[in-house]
Amino acid sequence: MNINELSPSSLETQGDRTKALERATGRIIPHGFHRDGQPIKYMRRAWLSACRRAATVTHPNGVKEVVRPDLLGRIPHDFRRTAVRNLVRAGVPERVAMQLTGHKTRSVFDRYNIVNERDLRDGGTGAALARCAAESNRRQIARVRQRRLASGCRRGTARGAP
Repeated sequence: MNINELSPSSLETQGDRTKALERATGRIIPHGFHRDGQPIKYMRRAWLSACRRAATVTHPNGVKEVVRPDLLGRIPHDFRRTAVRNLVRAGVPERVAMQLTGHKTRSVFDRYNIVNERDLRDGGTGAALARCAAESNRRQIARVRQRRLASGCRRGTARGAP
């Protein structure tokens, strides 16, 4: 199973395979992920193998090509960190993101919510845009006030009324 294929339906499929194997062998398999009913003994090796399969593609002529080199050398916690950053960037409230990722303390969550130079640039750009919008609003309000004064209309009065 490819690491990119993990979804609720693929987990259900894995459960169905486990149940079928239990029926065929007549024994209970207590492991969610296994190799023919046997536990995966070396998680590290299984992890590296899954990352390698997710990063490579085998062409019809048998040649393997690395198409996602960023997946090679990843560790499971890299994906937890990625999930935290994606949730925060998507605007999910940090308290909700903490609950979704299983962080109990703010200090540990902050260690996963890494800020990089792009985040700082984007934040600076966002602040600059907010300043521009505020300045634009101020100018627009000033123009409306000038038009009202020029037409003799005061706030709350009919046009031209004293």
